[in-house]
Amino acid sequence: ILAELKKIRSVKAHAKDQSLNISSCYSTYIMNRFLQFRAASPEIFSDNLKEMGNDEVLQSVCSGDSSLGILFFAKEAEDAFRRQIQLMGLRLKELLISMSMYVILSPAHPLAGASSLTLEEISGWPYVSYDDSSSIRYLNLLNLSNNPRLLKVSDRGSFYDALNSGSYLSLMAFSRPNVSVGLTIIPISGKSLRLAAGYVIEMRRQLTGREKAFLSFLNNGIS
Repeated sequence: ILAELKKIRSVKAHAKDQSLNISSCYSTYIMNRFLQFRAASPEIFSDNLKEMGNDEVLQSVCSGDSSLGILFFAKEAEDAFRRQIQLMGLRLKELLISMSMYVILSPAHPLAGASSLTLEEISGWPYVSYDDSSSIRYLNLLNLSNNPRLLKVSDRGSFYDALNSGSYLSLMAFSRPNVSVGLTIIPISGKSLRLAAGYVIEMRRQLTGREKAFLSFLNNGIS
């Protein structure tokens, strides 16, 4: 009985060590791949994925609340971003995922019929954004933060509710353009906007086998 109890405890400890505890920036792609990865696993794990802004991802990993952080960042601000990560005692490794930004809006929106849009053309329209500091900084980078019709929300449900109302638009990153939850996606003309993806972990920590498998699964999803 004691020998069997020891085996049971060993299995439970192994499962806990292999469970995913991830913080991720808001991303439909990451969430979909996370769900697909879990569904494909023959074993049962108690995993956790929390969505938040980039700064909050870094804080979560730094505090130990998350074991692995996944984030996206503008290449224009990469140097400052890497310095911030190093100061927090974390290390960043870039993933293969590279995403382009598109305008996303309801088919009922007045601009939904456009073949492409410039940042200037969307600047005066009601705009919905996540309210985390990294999302707001990105709007500053694009000169969109001074929009008097800017609506800031803190969760994915409110974000999509605003878009589905037909009054708001936003920018969203995709590895390849595809229709998302009944919304219209329009390319941006006049400027190439790309986001790089990476993961962060504590400086001296090594990835678990299952974390490596999940990150490989993320990269394979873009081929």
